[in-house]
Amino acid sequence: MPPEAMRDGKPVRYMKSLNQVEPRHLISELPHMILESGAYYIDKRLIATGTTDGIIIAADDVDIDLKNMSIMGRPGSTNSSGIVVAGDVRNVSIHDGTIGGWNGWGIDGINMAGCKLRRLEVKGCGKGGVRVGGDSELALCRVADCQGVGIEVGADCFVRDCRSVRNRIVGIMVGGSSSVRECSVHSTQGEGIKCAGSAVVKECVAIDNHINGIAVDTGCCVIGNNCIGNGHGETNGAGIVAIGRGNRIENNNVVGNNIGVRVSGSGNRIQNNHMLDSNIGFKDEGNHNLVVRNSAGGAGIPFETSADSSNGDIVLQPSGNFVVSNSWANFVIGN
Repeated sequence: MPPEAMRDGKPVRYMKSLNQVEPRHLISELPHMILESGAYYIDKRLIATGTTDGIIIAADDVDIDLKNMSIMGRPGSTNSSGIVVAGDVRNVSIHDGTIGGWNGWGIDGINMAGCKLRRLEVKGCGKGGVRVGGDSELALCRVADCQGVGIEVGADCFVRDCRSVRNRIVGIMVGGSSSVRECSVHSTQGEGIKCAGSAVVKECVAIDNHINGIAVDTGCCVIGNNCIGNGHGETNGAGIVAIGRGNRIENNNVVGNNIGVRVSGSGNRIQNNHMLDSNIGFKDEGNHNLVVRNSAGGAGIPFETSADSSNGDIVLQPSGNFVVSNSWANFVIGN
């Protein structure tokens, strides 16, 4: 044993405290202003005592660990939000806790770019759940019962494994070139998932959303999603709707919607979708679209195609062992 390992006949302690390894700052009450970069945490449930925002972030490179605790608003605190980012802030991480009951947003970081939100529950907020700027990532977050948009992100963002339940306007809304994967959106009074151009929506679930289950603009991929019971609050509401040009809508299961899949642009490819029990299975309001290898059934109008689009043959209710000469055919199946 080296001599420096002993002092006054006792072993010297070499272990460092957590604050020595990674200095962290305790947030003990609300409101709290963060003016310096660093790691912050709470160690108890914090409740707003006034009408101001809860935590205000005014520095780059901030990590806030809620440690499975909650930051709760106060009834009557007009327009105040749980966590607010002041100015053009970058590289903020907020994780592992609950934010609820604020009359503004749960997290309002519309000018915050490059942030990460993980394992959060945001609920019962007046203006909306979470909004952040571009180049951000959200994972394993649940947003429920907010009066505005549940989750709103800017361009070039990644939203995965998130849940939106009973939010008012849109469940998940993303800017251009963003990706939404393995998320679920239930019972939104507006649209479930809404995307700007060049986005990807993959392996998501959209159920009982009032207007559309999934709505995309231009140059998007909508692949492998499950859309059930959407669009019944709007004449043209649909499980999936594409209003722009150059979208791929493929391998989706679309059941019990007002309209299964609706496109109104041009140059879209609609392929290998299964559309069942909708008032209209597929509706093409555009032109120069490619519609192939889809199936529809149990609908008043299985396929409402456009003469200006390229449509595979429509084969009516094939039975038994069947053979078709056109490998691009669409099928109408029985109830």
